[in-house]
Amino acid sequence: MFCGSCGKPLAEGVKFCPECGAPVRRAPAVPEPSAPAPQPTAAPVVSVPVPQSAPAAAAAAPAMAAAAAKNIEQALMVAPILLAVGAGLVVMTGDLLNFLFVLGVAAVAYAVGYKNYKDGKLKEAKTGALIMGMVVGVFFLISAGQGNMIFTLLDAVSAAALIFASTKLP
Repeated sequence: MFCGSCGKPLAEGVKFCPECGAPVRRAPAVPEPSAPAPQPTAAPVVSVPVPQSAPAAAAAAPAMAAAAAKNIEQALMVAPILLAVGAGLVVMTGDLLNFLFVLGVAAVAYAVGYKNYKDGKLKEAKTGALIMGMVVGVFFLISAGQGNMIFTLLDAVSAAALIFASTKLP
């Protein structure tokens, strides 16, 4: 069984998800189908689509949760990579102090976002990704004001990835 809120596997009998604290909702028991009643041969047979059963919907939930987790992981990883690329571009200008600053921001974004996420610290990853998304958003505004399109693009995508991840984390 999996949590309907965060998608984490749950032990039998738990009432709340140990990861996100959401109450566990049990699917109602599906009655065993009985033998169909004989139909008169003269009456027309109408085919009605059967809604997806609760077990089939529950089986689809982990797949959707896994896809969402992969998107979050990718967003948390792309931001530090793009920031490191920006740091590499800065070093080519010979500005060592700015290079170290941007590289430090990339390292912090990695540590508070991706590393916390991989360590299972989802609340810390959510908060860290949101704060770093706002910090990199300020860099975006500065780069845009200076007219530097490469850094503007790198900062915009990095900030968007971090903020996206923070909105998707439980």
